[in-house]
Order: sequence, then C-alpha cells, then structure tokens
Amino acid sequence: MLFIWDLHLKTDKKEEIFSKLTDILDNTESKDIVFLWDYIYHSAYNPKILWDFFDLCLDYSKNWKNIYILAGNHDYVKWHFVFAEAEKLTNITDGPLHIISQPQIQIIYNKKVLFFPFYTRIAEEEEFIQIDKKIKSLKNHKQKDLLLNLFVVAYQNWKEDEKNLKISWTINLDLVKFILENEDIDIFVHHFYTVNTAFPWQFAKFSFKNIALSDQIFKADFQIISGHLHKSFRHKNYTCVGSFWNTSPLEENDTKVVFTYPDKFQQVVINPYISFEIKDNKQIETTELKNKWEDVEAEAEELLNTKILKDKFDLKKVELVLKSKDFVNVEEIVSPELLNKIKNVKYRQITGKTIWNIINELEINHEKLGYSFESWKQLSKDFIEKKYPEKKSEYFKILEDLDLM
Repeated sequence: MLFIWDLHLKTDKKEEIFSKLTDILDNTESKDIVFLWDYIYHSAYNPKILWDFFDLCLDYSKNWKNIYILAGNHDYVKWHFVFAEAEKLTNITDGPLHIISQPQIQIIYNKKVLFFPFYTRIAEEEEFIQIDKKIKSLKNHKQKDLLLNLFVVAYQNWKEDEKNLKISWTINLDLVKFILENEDIDIFVHHFYTVNTAFPWQFAKFSFKNIALSDQIFKADFQIISGHLHKSFRHKNYTCVGSFWNTSPLEENDTKVVFTYPDKFQQVVINPYISFEIKDNKQIETTELKNKWEDVEAEAEELLNTKILKDKFDLKKVELVLKSKDFVNVEEIVSPELLNKIKNVKYRQITGKTIWNIINELEINHEKLGYSFESWKQLSKDFIEKKYPEKKSEYFKILEDLDLM
C-alpha cells in the first residue's frame, strides 16, 4: 500500500505536483494507492484541477491499481463534499477507484483496514445507550479495554452544547462501533487530530474542540496511519505521513515523504523552504545551504526512526528564507553564485514578540491550540472579540463571507 497525503492542489504548483505524482505512481510496485486527501488548497477550491486529478486517478485505476480517495477536512465547500459527483459515479460501478467519505472496512493484502476519512455528524444519545449495553454484555473481545476507555471519553461530556465537541464524541463513538464489530483490525487510517499529545515536533496539543480522536488509540494493538498534520513522524503505533509539498513558509526546514506500508519512506522534493537565522553578516554559500538540507533530512529520518529513500535535491527549487531582527542586504548575505542558482529568496523580520507571546496575552490556553487552520481561526476570533467587541459581529460576517471563519 502506497500512502500519499495532503496534496492541497494549487494552480501555480499543479505542473510540479502532477509530474512528481505520476513519477511516483509509475514506479511504485504497490497495487493499492491511498490518498488521504485534502484536495483543496486551504480555502481555495479549484474545480478544474479536481477533475484533472480525477482523470489521472481513472487512468491509473484502468491499469488495475486500486485507488482509495478519502475525504479530508479541507475537501468541503460549506460542507459540500467536492468529490460528491465522482462518489456517485464510482459507487455505481464495482471498479478499482473508491471515493470514501464515510468510515468503512476494506481488505487489502489480507489486512483488515479501517478507513476513517474526515466527516461530521452528531449522534443521538440513544446510540450511546445501545453501545454501552453491547460493551457491558461482552464476554470475550481482545480490544475490550480499549473499547471501554474510548467509550468513556466519548460519552462523559455528551451533554455539552459546543458543536465541535459533540462531533468529536460522535467520531470516537463511531470508532468504538467499528472496533466492537471488528476486533481484528490491522490498520486504522484516519484524517483527524488526536487530543492531549505533544508530538515530537510540536509546541502545542490538540483538543476535542479541533474535532479529534481520543489519545486512547495509542493503546491499540493495530497500526495507525495519518496525514493532516503536514509533518512526517512516528509516535508509538502512529505513523504520520505529512503533506506532499511545502504548502506554506511555516513548513520551513522540512522534508516531505510518501509512505509504502509497512516501512518504506520515499522523499518528495518539490519546493523546499530552507531558512537561516542571520545573526552576523557571514555570507551563505552553496555548501552551507546543502549542509543545512542534509541536517533537515537527518531530522526527518530521526522523526521517522528509519532511513528514507532520497529524492534529487535541486537548488532551482529552493526558496531561501532569511530571518533577522534587523534589515539585511540580501546581496551581502547570499553569495552571488547561490543567488543565481536558487528559485527565490525571502526576508522575514524577527520581532521580539512571538505568536506564543500574543496567545498568552490573549489568555488562551496554548496547550489546547494546535497547528491547524481551525486553530488559527479560533485565535482570530478570540482576538477580535477582545480587541474589537463593539464591531465583532461585523468583522465575523466579513471573515465568514471569505470562508476564513
């Protein structure tokens, strides 16, 4: 199984993404390809690229490759699933292309795989009552302890009114239902956050307000595979594949991978952001940049706890980011030789006030704030409520119209 995550297709990156994607698909030995998706580039929906991608998948499915496309949290426009029409078409035929927008079990290479795409629903309380009865009546089930722990988390705060909390309790309840009926799950593939866990690279943790799974899943005996967080790492029984390319400068000094189950990681180099903090006027040479990239690759291997198959490193793709408290003359900091080889160079001023200073000033519990688009929307909302209470309704309406809140 080849796992490819978070494509976030963007018009000016389409050619590079499709070129790399077809190269990987042409050379993989896997007959089963899983896209755990996020087609939309953040809030920008491009129907033309969607259908180009769908055509590409159809071509590969005709070559007897089973392709699974799972809904991501970005793949909705006002909660309209962008693959809805394709989903109807593919469900008519029993072909090798599967559009998955609801949880389901698939048997792949004799492995029982539970696909858990991003979806939202709110369960009725009666569903909890019935599942509670089933769990209590269990005599033998190898996942009984996990079922009990997940169920308690899902049901304990059911009376809360907050919508995202109710959705979180529901997806955890749905996971309980699948484990209840399938105690021999081998792989759990999902597109959600996980609560109360500071992953190896994170400052913050996620909460159930982000729409998230319980951290009890780390106690399961099945393997967990996900993307969604845009960073590749392993944590306990969890492998996060990350995003296919660097979708923003926030993903600086990061290498991207695709994952072939059970233990092969292949690097993808499309547009690496490589940053240097400038503390003196020492000039950056080509050798220094290449050394920095080797450090980035070494960190990726450390986070994945294995060697990765390296992609060709091309200086023409590099976006160099210079960070400094004071303005710097780029031509003095970057050698002419390097400047002529790289794709782009950007300057970012480092201020004394970090985002975490701002969060603390706003009295937001940063342990509940994750690196997600939803988290930053909440941060914006809290800031507006505190800074502009008399105009907050007007500002919220503008942001909603722009699909930013």
